[in-house]
Amino acid sequence: MIQHRSWALAALVALAACGGGEPATDAPAAEAPTPAPAAQAATLDLTGVTLPEGVTAEMVNAGAAAWSTQACIACHGMDAQGVAGLAPNLTDGGWLHSDGTFAGIRGVIVTGVPQPKEVAAPMLPYGGMPLDDVMVDNLAAYIWALSQMGA
Repeated sequence: MIQHRSWALAALVALAACGGGEPATDAPAAEAPTPAPAAQAATLDLTGVTLPEGVTAEMVNAGAAAWSTQACIACHGMDAQGVAGLAPNLTDGGWLHSDGTFAGIRGVIVTGVPQPKEVAAPMLPYGGMPLDDVMVDNLAAYIWALSQMGA
């Protein structure tokens, strides 16, 4: 029974993330989501963490602030530790579809995970969201930092 619920939830998340096809031409423009107050103030203490080349503390903290406004939390959870059966923990340093480098994590965000190794739900490219390169970099920097800190 639980497995059936996981698959049903995974299907709903996937449908919600992809938006169901082309938008109607006469539909009103969607309003941008307002970040939760906690997301606006989110910062990580990076003391003692050596960031990869090209990654800045500002990128990490921008990714932290954006985390709750993205579809990532539907499967990975607000704490990025994974929702049972839907997505893996991103904070434990264990990688299923990446080598754990900033570039590897960024690549998974861009290409998605069509055939997950240990969870029920696939991840769409860009998490099914309209992410630009800056947002992808920020989210990848945040996920990388979480994995290093064991958050």
